[in-house]
Amino acid sequence: MRKFVLPWLVAVALGSGAAAPATANTIGYSWSGIVDHVVAGSPAGVTVGQHITISLSLSDAVPDMNPSPSHGDYETMADIPPVLVLGVDIGGVTDIGAFQFGTVLHDEGGVDEFDVETGDQMIGSRFDIHFATTHPGVLSSDAIPLSINPADFETATFSVNEPGPLQEFLPVFNGRILAVSTLPVPNSLAMFSLALGCLWVVAAWRSARTRKPA
Repeated sequence: MRKFVLPWLVAVALGSGAAAPATANTIGYSWSGIVDHVVAGSPAGVTVGQHITISLSLSDAVPDMNPSPSHGDYETMADIPPVLVLGVDIGGVTDIGAFQFGTVLHDEGGVDEFDVETGDQMIGSRFDIHFATTHPGVLSSDAIPLSINPADFETATFSVNEPGPLQEFLPVFNGRILAVSTLPVPNSLAMFSLALGCLWVVAAWRSARTRKPA
């Protein structure tokens, strides 16, 4: 968890003059999640065990501040463009936060990792979305990935806000991001086989009628 302190604001302001791409694209993600923990007393709006939807929109205009080819650091502030986080929705919570961080590790120390976190000076972390795996090759570079499948990572988690003096006014909860659901293969194969069988029967019937003597 990062510490959101005022001196960092100066560093970001000084570094914001780095060149950015001429045209920016929006990178969108959509996942489902399950709530594992809700801080008692917070108006979370969700319950433990509840399935929620998670969406995140990022801009690819933010430059990588780390020269390492295996470690990408993308750091911005909400009022100093380019902005990293364009939108977020975690179970209905859409607060973004002024300080924005993105980290991408590409086989750094045998780890592939993608993390996006934002925060505010007085509150701390507003949200954190974290993916990590010890099987390098899931991420192709240290650039912001165009897509993320939670099934590729051993760690796939989210958190909303962090426990603190304002938790009675803010939703505070966390949980896991689930693997993308797909149509079961056996059912798909069964339907495909049935369709082929029907086509074969129709073709055989037509062939028999064609050969029938007048």
